[in-house]
Amino acid sequence: MANRKTSHIPVHQLIGYYGIGSIYELRSHWNERQSGIHSVMVAGLDFWEPNDMVPIHDPVMEHILNVHEFYAPPIDTEEEENAKAAVPVVRFPKWLVCDKCQRLGRVPQEFEDRKFSGPRCLSCRGRGRGIPARLVVACQPNDHSERQTGHIDDFPWVYWVHRGRSCADPQLKMETVPGASSLRGLKVVCLNPPCLEQHVERSLGDALLPEALSSFRCTGKRPWLDDQEPCGRRVRVIFRHASNVYFPDIVSAVSIPPFSTELYQQLQRRNGRIIRNIQRDHQRNRSVDWDRILEELREEEWWIKPFTDTQVIEALKELSVISDTDVNQYRMKERRALLAGYPETPRALFIADPIPKERLSANLASMVDQIVQVHRLREVRVLRGFRRISPAGQYAPISKNQGEPRSWLPAVELHGEGIYLEWNRETMNIWAQQPAVKDRIKPLISTVDDHVRERANSIAILVHTLSHLLIKQLALESGYGLGSLRERLYLNNPDDGEEAAGILIYAASTATGGTLGGLVRQGTPERIARLLESAYEAARWCSSDPLCIEHRTPLDDEKNLAACHACCLISETACEWNNQFLDRALVVGDLQCRELGFLVGRFDKDDKMTISSP
Repeated sequence: MANRKTSHIPVHQLIGYYGIGSIYELRSHWNERQSGIHSVMVAGLDFWEPNDMVPIHDPVMEHILNVHEFYAPPIDTEEEENAKAAVPVVRFPKWLVCDKCQRLGRVPQEFEDRKFSGPRCLSCRGRGRGIPARLVVACQPNDHSERQTGHIDDFPWVYWVHRGRSCADPQLKMETVPGASSLRGLKVVCLNPPCLEQHVERSLGDALLPEALSSFRCTGKRPWLDDQEPCGRRVRVIFRHASNVYFPDIVSAVSIPPFSTELYQQLQRRNGRIIRNIQRDHQRNRSVDWDRILEELREEEWWIKPFTDTQVIEALKELSVISDTDVNQYRMKERRALLAGYPETPRALFIADPIPKERLSANLASMVDQIVQVHRLREVRVLRGFRRISPAGQYAPISKNQGEPRSWLPAVELHGEGIYLEWNRETMNIWAQQPAVKDRIKPLISTVDDHVRERANSIAILVHTLSHLLIKQLALESGYGLGSLRERLYLNNPDDGEEAAGILIYAASTATGGTLGGLVRQGTPERIARLLESAYEAARWCSSDPLCIEHRTPLDDEKNLAACHACCLISETACEWNNQFLDRALVVGDLQCRELGFLVGRFDKDDKMTISSP
């Protein structure tokens, strides 16, 4: 296991698409003149050093995920004395290709890597650099209901070229095939004399076919944990930088009152021991000595002076007895806090200003029930696992003792601003009852599994599509880049029957100062109306039409209908549902039925559907 610097990975991306188990290209510097590029995998929690990281506290998330605290990944520097604070990584894939002689091999057999300066080919006497092999194999889940293992391994080069037969001394080389392109333009040759005489070679053209390695079974290797476990499932060949190599499983929550106020934040950040002692007293049915606790706090915590004893005791009770056990239930509390609003107070982490409904025009009120300007928010994002091949199913572990309670998990704390829109649920319910709407989503509903069925309804797909269209428009109007904006969806909670149809579009960063207010300024009724109209006009035509708008059946694992990168898809880091469950036709209608679109007829424009350039 190599503990190397990862300073080029943004901290918030270590709790994201470059998290534990992901593959990342790392540049190392040997001296001022020489550097090397390595393909590495971020190692599991067993190899991290919590003492070198900054703790993050969120009582609700800690209770839900059953941990004591969270830690932010270390911010690496270029100074050698801080190297211990780097995120640990391991070389993956291990197989390399020489850029000079095209030899295939590993470190230290066919390549050497002195002082982590970059692999050098021994056959070329160090003149050739080792380039990471582009193919790997990942464990193929049997179905979406089982727990994912995350197993991943090097492509079986020796097995592939020898077609499963043994070789006493495999010596592999990559060669190009004249007149062919892509993988068909590459073949693997064994230079071992007996194999060379028999012309043992094989093209990579069929490597990506499902049956290519039908007789090869998963080795159960977990490079990020530096171990191996029994498996034997089928494997799937994928490119090492393919998007389906890694899907992080992230749990997030927005801090809301009272936990977002200064008193609660200070108590949970500085007095975790006192809170745990109160919890222990409750578990043992012992009375709490509030006088002793208050005396200790008054002596040691200068900041507590402005608060009364009653306020402190009430806060400690709330922090020690938290009833939330489910992230979705807590999200409904977030929604209620957004709708209720919260005024600006000193050092508060949540400031929300609902727009009076009287300010909404009749046309806007028929679509949007409530607008909230969120001037300040704090989001805690926690990485608890990841998936491969498919974003569905139970997540793979990020530590060896995943089945046991962990004392901590990696997390990042983001501060920012946003706009919350609560859609008019009555209008949406009427729209969703149309036969054309029901017929439209039937092909999509028939392909989904039970664990995501709550997303496969017309209102959920509509709200999600509107969110993406608005994010694209806000990127043009607010000054934020498209990759800087994120969505947070608030939809029906089947447990309590609460009807919800809201979206929070926000920008957040790791800086404690948050953002500059450009997004909040777009949250006035007049600007929201213009944004909706602009989003509608932009969505009426796509550069991929008519193919895009006529798309009525999901393809493979893609859970979309009329949606593509030219009209609806955004960065996957900004989307909660991995760019799935989108359909532009539910917003603007299709060529056969204009009334299908939710926004059709709501603006004073010519509503004729066009498929030519406007």
